[in-house]
Amino acid sequence: MGIPAGRQTRRAAVARPAGRHRPRHARPGDHDVFRRPAPLVAGASGSGKTAGPVLTTLLSCRDRSMLVFDPKGELYRMSAPFRSSVGAAFFFDPTEPDSACFNPLAEIPVGTSREIAAVQNIASILVDSSGLKNSEPIWPITATDLLTAIILYAVTGIPAPQRHLGTLRELMFEMPTTLEKMARGKNDECQRVGATMLAMTPKTADAIALTARSALSVFADPLVVEKTSRSDFRISDLVCSRYPMSLYLQVPPSDRDRVMPLFRLMLVQIFKAFLYRTDVMADGRKKRHRLQLVADEFPAVGKIPGFAQDIQEFRGYGISCMLLCQSLKSLAALYGNSQVIRDNCHIVTCFASSDTDSMADISKAVGQGVEIKTSTTTHKGRWFGGSESKSESRRPLLEPGDVRTLGMDEAIVLVTGTRPLRARKIRWFAHRKFRDRGIDLRRFPDTGLVQNEEILAMHEAAEPASRPIQIAAGWTNKKTAAVLFPDEAESARKWVAGDRPLPAKHRAFVDHLLTTIAAIPDEQRERFLTPATVERLRQGEVIS
Repeated sequence: MGIPAGRQTRRAAVARPAGRHRPRHARPGDHDVFRRPAPLVAGASGSGKTAGPVLTTLLSCRDRSMLVFDPKGELYRMSAPFRSSVGAAFFFDPTEPDSACFNPLAEIPVGTSREIAAVQNIASILVDSSGLKNSEPIWPITATDLLTAIILYAVTGIPAPQRHLGTLRELMFEMPTTLEKMARGKNDECQRVGATMLAMTPKTADAIALTARSALSVFADPLVVEKTSRSDFRISDLVCSRYPMSLYLQVPPSDRDRVMPLFRLMLVQIFKAFLYRTDVMADGRKKRHRLQLVADEFPAVGKIPGFAQDIQEFRGYGISCMLLCQSLKSLAALYGNSQVIRDNCHIVTCFASSDTDSMADISKAVGQGVEIKTSTTTHKGRWFGGSESKSESRRPLLEPGDVRTLGMDEAIVLVTGTRPLRARKIRWFAHRKFRDRGIDLRRFPDTGLVQNEEILAMHEAAEPASRPIQIAAGWTNKKTAAVLFPDEAESARKWVAGDRPLPAKHRAFVDHLLTTIAAIPDEQRERFLTPATVERLRQGEVIS
């Protein structure tokens, strides 16, 4: 017996019978597909998660940027042509030669008060490769401290083209020399860690170095090193560019174990950058669009540090989530039974399931109704007399066994503040608007993962001209442009704001400027950056 229909439905506190409405969150052509934050979709493989909520969202939302976890690569092939008509569309897969490039170290705000925190986040995620922190505590902690110091040394003490994660692994193989350079360096943290490691016994120091080096084992792959040695986009481009941007994160299952820490690192960097302030990103650029996170097979990412807490703040900082999994039990296995993530998902869509725990959870979430039974008794041989009694009993509106027998086109939708719905699934290929925008891989199976070369050229790595200066000195875009580029101040405001890439003729000057001011304390930067000093730096003069 399933959810009742008609008048009994209203009495049982269920919204509407199945088949009499189309779900609000799946209307073709709707630009704001999800009115509430954080939808959660649970359904077995092949149940229609991709063909339904995922692709209808990617083929609908023109007014927001997209961050898509696309483990099989099919979402990019099916939706990237439409997303490219909205704005830039990239895919990042460090095992794929045609992938875009992203350097996590380029996102570190060098020379600012948040420098250490950003470096520590990178080091801790790389050392905890599983995301579960289930090893002996002493070695990961000391290895994290060592890796933190080496990253600080890399971003402040070596030339900009070599500041990437592949270089860190090379430095780890030259440990004695690296430690001596760190101990003599200008950074206090590097000096402390370098001196401490040199004072340890060789056996202890080797054990710590081995733990830290193992965290960088994926960078033995030259292709991974190449794809993380520079950036074709910045994190702030997601919501600060003129048009919404789409970024697809792809990793084939065969390489999932070795490269997944890199994807967790990217996600943590993105979330931290968004949670800096409600109106601007961590690099000072103003937010222009909302971000829609679409995480297909979300549990495959592993446990993301801090995600259970961050999701509670996402809505206020411009992030909407759509999380997809094969069963609700898989989320509990990663994030425990606290239900924090599920409680922050105001729309839960469930498809047919054969897992007993999932069936019981869905039945319990749908709730109970009141069943009224009427019984009549009559006395034998009499025309009149007898009695009638009514009794009320509570019973599940949807028995656990009914979840297993849901039709292939049916879904249970649980919306906070609304009665549960038994709705029909939407399929993107069943609606003309979606068919016109998407690529059907059943008809065109040879559609390959080819990056848009024009987009790559337009978004080629160009660090913002004054990212550290604006934050440390408290300058506006107008003042930064006037001080650094007095002859082109009007155009420079667009370079500084990130609306246009920095011209190639200014890149050498900006690199030299950023390297110089990285060694200057925050409180002295504004006094140091006089027009005369800026002009000397423009001529290539080394100022210490």
